[in-house]
Amino acid sequence: QQHFVRLQILGTRLTAWIGSLDIEALIKRSQVARDHAFMLRKAKIEAEHQMSPAEEDLAAELRPTGSTAWNRLHQNFTSQLLVQVEGQPQALPMSMVRNLAYDPDREVRRRAYQAEIDAWRKSAVPIAAAMNSIKGATNLLAKKRKWESPLDETLLDNNIDRQTLDAMMTAARESFPDLRCYLRAKARALKLGALAWYDMFAPMG
Repeated sequence: QQHFVRLQILGTRLTAWIGSLDIEALIKRSQVARDHAFMLRKAKIEAEHQMSPAEEDLAAELRPTGSTAWNRLHQNFTSQLLVQVEGQPQALPMSMVRNLAYDPDREVRRRAYQAEIDAWRKSAVPIAAAMNSIKGATNLLAKKRKWESPLDETLLDNNIDRQTLDAMMTAARESFPDLRCYLRAKARALKLGALAWYDMFAPMG
């Protein structure tokens, strides 16, 4: 992680240098630049949202003991969580509890679901602390870098724009009636009035 901090600082300085250039003029006169036009234009936008060099260096140096540390805590804590499910001889890792959602026995699925919910509720304090710290750092840095919102930074990172995201979300929402129709059909096939959450992944045979 400490080596990565040094690379991140160098990368930030490289981005700032690219941002200082006339990118379009460079692309016109250089085949190498044309071959990398997409990333050069992206770096130009990123450079416009950088803090001062000293602030960027400090942000990079704080990550291992800040948001990265909270993220690692969240991953380690949740992956090692053991859950006691009624009817099971011993406590199970959360991943195995989640897999019980596919069990053909509805009562097994219900017990696993309830045990999972209870486990998350009992673990709420460290999980909430980690998530608040991760997203708190994201929001603060986005503000300092003059992004309109953290979403805008994320869209750039993922090489899409708001229009593309809106189109994807609209397509998802428009598919909801078909998906609900399928879930109602699954409920009828399972001879249920409606699916409980723990019936969502019940096997159909």
